[in-house]
Amino acid sequence: SGRSLSEIGIHEIPLGFCPPDYESGWTFFQSDWEPGTKYSVSLSSQRCNCPDFSSRADRNLNHLSRLCKHLMRSLDVAGAFQNSNEWIKLIASFGRRGPIGAYEIRTPNTREGLLVVRDTQGWVDFYARSTLKGEDALSASGPYHEYGWSYLGKRWRHGEYPRGGPHFRKVLERIEDIEPYEVSRDSN
Repeated sequence: SGRSLSEIGIHEIPLGFCPPDYESGWTFFQSDWEPGTKYSVSLSSQRCNCPDFSSRADRNLNHLSRLCKHLMRSLDVAGAFQNSNEWIKLIASFGRRGPIGAYEIRTPNTREGLLVVRDTQGWVDFYARSTLKGEDALSASGPYHEYGWSYLGKRWRHGEYPRGGPHFRKVLERIEDIEPYEVSRDSN
């Protein structure tokens, strides 16, 4: 292709954050899937005893890629992302495990959207503002909604896409140019 990522509308979002200092100690987090199962979470050391965290423990402190969903939710509730940019706050607000990459997607015909690459195979998450009555994709001001994009099949999950989806699609079809995409595609 020869074009830079910014030339095709893709801009990397740094995933670091600066949480306040937390007292050492552990809190408990109830499992979403297993009734009666609780995980121990430490905000100060950013550690959790869940199975997902064991594959993340060697990642840098204060980086979203280190966080399992239990840490993400606990840190969000504790205000760890309050001084972060709007994209970090958005990622945290959905309470999912931390991504390995995040990219703002810009097109001339839409509001910016957010591409989130996790260490899973086949799909990435895409966040875009919903439109309110009378708005088009460029003036969308509603809340953010999560969509799925298959980078292998080059299609939206369940055929659901944001307002301006065809414009975003033109950029998303080129995400193989993004380094973490390679990590995600090769994992599992």
